[in-house]
Amino acid sequence: MRPNRMYVSIEPSVVVRSAVTGCLSLLLFAAVATHGEAGDWLQFRGPDAAGNAATQKLPTEWGPGKNVAWRVDLPGRGPASPIVVAGRVIVTSSGSDGRQQDRVQVEAYSAATGERLWQRRFDATGRPFSHPTSANAAPTPVSDGERIYAFFSSNDLACLTLDGDLVWYRGLTFDHPKAANDVGMSSSPVIAGDVVVVQIENQGDSFVAGIDRLTGEPRWRQERAAEANWGSPVAFRLGEIDYCLVVSRVGATAYRASDGEVFWNREGSGSSVSSSVVLGDRLLLPLDGLLLTDLSSGEPTDVWANSRMRASNTSPVVAGERIYLLSGTGVLTAVNLSDGERAWQLRVGGSYWSTPVIAGDHLYAFSEAGMAVIVKLGPDGGEVVAEYDLAESILASPAVADSALFIRTEKALWKFATE
Repeated sequence: MRPNRMYVSIEPSVVVRSAVTGCLSLLLFAAVATHGEAGDWLQFRGPDAAGNAATQKLPTEWGPGKNVAWRVDLPGRGPASPIVVAGRVIVTSSGSDGRQQDRVQVEAYSAATGERLWQRRFDATGRPFSHPTSANAAPTPVSDGERIYAFFSSNDLACLTLDGDLVWYRGLTFDHPKAANDVGMSSSPVIAGDVVVVQIENQGDSFVAGIDRLTGEPRWRQERAAEANWGSPVAFRLGEIDYCLVVSRVGATAYRASDGEVFWNREGSGSSVSSSVVLGDRLLLPLDGLLLTDLSSGEPTDVWANSRMRASNTSPVVAGERIYLLSGTGVLTAVNLSDGERAWQLRVGGSYWSTPVIAGDHLYAFSEAGMAVIVKLGPDGGEVVAEYDLAESILASPAVADSALFIRTEKALWKFATE
């Protein structure tokens, strides 16, 4: 591997540049990956990327002073969603201190009180620019229950302990200088076996890569079509083997996580925004509309495909025997998991980029304008039962842990819980 410069944290708020050969690891772990504590929300859209918090008991009404546990101002911008691990709410931000998004940071807040536990800042090594509605802190971080992996649009990947100590830091743009698109990157990383998978699809140097989660060393890299893509990979396991799935405008590809070997490939018209859902040995893909495929035999077998069902700006959410699609224009569609056919529709209003979550028989959605909406779900239809105007733009998707919902707005982090 050629010499690679990176940034190494010396003090909590001081970052210095260092020239090193290879990827510097400040701390090596021998432990295998864990899945965090019960109730943790370790990645974008939570367990299995399904947006399903079925065992959680969330408030079914909210408003000013009602079921709002706390609200804290955030020091920077970013549509990245929060994650929750071991009592800590982790968020990433960029563009603080008046700098043009070339300063990125990771913060941890107490899930119980909202108190900031620590903050770590780094200088971006890649292209920090983005569309005004987005930010360098667009990808959602991921955790294995022991470490935090924070990825940014500038293709900077930082690994930290739960207490905020830097383990390793990779500036992927040094090795791939053309890796950027004209409005910014937002694909969230995922952990598959022993690697952190980053999907960097753009009009320049486009690829998906597996980075050793303990050392930060590159394990494999596969070239991708030179087209912009903002969807995120998902991880799944068959037997004892871990895989990751990537969907783009030209199709879907599953890679073996250990070495990047292609497991299967399917051509088709995929979404460049929505992401897939893992359903045990089945996968729900935003491909040719919506596709359910079965992998129980070791090879993908289509269960059904419906070109009329599309998730638009958000990703599918699955609970029980229903798939829920929330369009960018505020139409909620319930789809039968058994056959892919529409069961019912409900107009909730507003414009949406945030993927909703489901807890019990209620769906929780957050509009771009900041409207928090609770929909009671029934077999034959849905009903809006509560609305609360947060008066702050929302692009991030919510996280759920310990019977509380956490949402990141343009300016703040909120916690909703039953009083």
